[in-house]
Amino acid sequence: MDRESILKIYEAAPGGEIRSGKFANPASSAALAANVFGWFLDRPEELMITTGSNSVFQNVQNVSLEAEVRFPWRGGRHPSLDALIRTRDRVIGVEAKRYEPFRSKSAPVFSDAFERDVWKGLEAYNALRRTMKAGDIAFRHLDAAQLIKHALGLAAEADRSGLEPVLIYLYAAPELWPDGRAVPPSQKIAHLSEINTFNAAVAGDRVTFLSMSYRELLSSWRQLGGHSAVHADAISSAFDL
Repeated sequence: MDRESILKIYEAAPGGEIRSGKFANPASSAALAANVFGWFLDRPEELMITTGSNSVFQNVQNVSLEAEVRFPWRGGRHPSLDALIRTRDRVIGVEAKRYEPFRSKSAPVFSDAFERDVWKGLEAYNALRRTMKAGDIAFRHLDAAQLIKHALGLAAEADRSGLEPVLIYLYAAPELWPDGRAVPPSQKIAHLSEINTFNAAVAGDRVTFLSMSYRELLSSWRQLGGHSAVHADAISSAFDL
């Protein structure tokens, strides 16, 4: 899909990435995700994702950017995923991060609406949500609250579509900030540790949680060869991945 068409998607999205100027920022996570997945909007059949757990997602039928997955109620804010991928049997949400894990975060907020009895097979996600809300566990680098909300939204989307829900956390591991400052290795190690903690907490729940780095994703595309390899090289060069 051409550049202007992709920009129109972000202009219409509720995140305000274009209006706020965030999209043009050298550290923009949205710009990276748009370039990575926007290429597949009009060629979804060429998208294949192989995660570190050897889960392979192929036979893709549709790819969307900045896709909203609505909770099973009206009103309020609903999750918006960086990419939403549909195969014959799965609906796969991708939440992508670049520099965000290494910035300060506000405390997680969960409204009382999440206590409604509408979640089936999501006991582990909701147990973690309640533990975080009580202040008994804190994530400094991983936006665990956002991931939980995305998982709940994907579950509601799965109810509507009849597909199996999967949440993929896609992250960069930058060496430097755009201004040349080093990203402390200790922060990257802590980020990975929190991913493992989150994964262990929600393992076995209805929404499958998987994580992978951009480098792993691009490496898998290089192994495929052809257009996928060319695209991987272009992304790696443009965003120093």
